[in-house]
Formats: sequence, C-alpha cells, structure tokens
Amino acid sequence: NLAPHACAVGRLDVNSEGLLVITSDGALARAMEHPEIGGLERRYEVLVHGRVTPSKVAAFRRGVAVKGVRYKPMATRVVDSRPNRATLALSCTEGKNRMIRRICDHLRLRVSRLKRV
Repeated sequence: NLAPHACAVGRLDVNSEGLLVITSDGALARAMEHPEIGGLERRYEVLVHGRVTPSKVAAFRRGVAVKGVRYKPMATRVVDSRPNRATLALSCTEGKNRMIRRICDHLRLRVSRLKRV
C-alpha cells in the first residue's frame, strides 16, 4: 500500500525497464516530470542492433528531428561496440513518449533493451 497521495513519477514503456520513483512530495514530482523546470537529467542504457557509426553518435549529440518532432541533444557514449550491435549510454533532459526508440529507428538502429538507470 502506498502512503496517502503518493504517486509514481514518470512512466516506463512496457518494453523498457529501470528506475521508477514514488513520492508524496508534489514539488519533487513536478521537477522530475518536467526536467525544464527542475533541470533533472534522465540516463539510459540502450542495447541496439545495427551499425553505430560516428555520424549516428553525432546525430544523438546534436539533436534529431523525426517526423516533424524535434528532439534535444543527448550526451552520448558508446559503452561497447561490436560489428552489428552496441551498448549506448544516453543522457537527456527531456522525456517525450518513446523518444529514444523513435530516434534509434530513424537512425536505423533497432532497440533490443532500454533501461533507465
């Protein structure tokens, strides 16, 4: 049972895993849900299939527009890379619905694991 007025902050896609915060502090919840207010950063570990090239990493870092939606730049680091798969560490301040999956799809990378850390 949750404490009175406790709520989960944010959400995770059904195919994603990771941290979900539960709080009864409304100001904290608002700051976490709206990073532009609180300046909080979201960090992800993403396993992708496909070829991760320097130009694809640069696209994450400069920001990408997908189907008319502009996504802000993300700090991006290649943690592990093999010929047809890689693990990326991504850090961003926005949390649009299915953002990382849409950007990866646009860059021809298939997400097989997405974990918020």
